[in-house]
Amino acid sequence: MLSQCPPAQYPPLDKLIGTDGAVTPQSAPVLDPKEAAANARVWGLLLSAGKKRKPRKGKS
Repeated sequence: MLSQCPPAQYPPLDKLIGTDGAVTPQSAPVLDPKEAAANARVWGLLLSAGKKRKPRKGKS
């Protein structure tokens, strides 16, 4: 929509994104290494099971 009007009529960026100019960085959540390893193992099993599965006959 902004491409249809001249740049002089653009609304201020602060109004568009809803901030008053102050940017507050959000910290990443702290992950448990054991939980992350277990999740990776499960994803690996899921992906390898999908590769081994034979396609059904009769369905395209």
